Amino acid sequence: MLVTAECVIKNGSIKIPASMGFPDGAKVIVSIELNHELEQRRNKILALAGAWAEDGSITDIFSEIAEKRVVYSGREMPSL
Repeated sequence: MLVTAECVIKNGSIKIPASMGFPDGAKVIVSIELNHELEQRRNKILALAGAWAEDGSITDIFSEIAEKRVVYSGREMPSL
């Protein structure tokens, strides 16, 4: 089971919210990613999203796809 939670480090210990329902003494594997690193990754993704919006060639590509859709009427089905 993989669970993601925002936790706090206090006095060298990671504090997991009690609402997660893990019993005391439960053994877990912890993967740590600092929030600012996550925010940097998110910002990079957002910067790339829509990067093609100003690319004029994209209009040509979509036009070509639309033309092929109109021309292609599907494959013939054998009569029963």
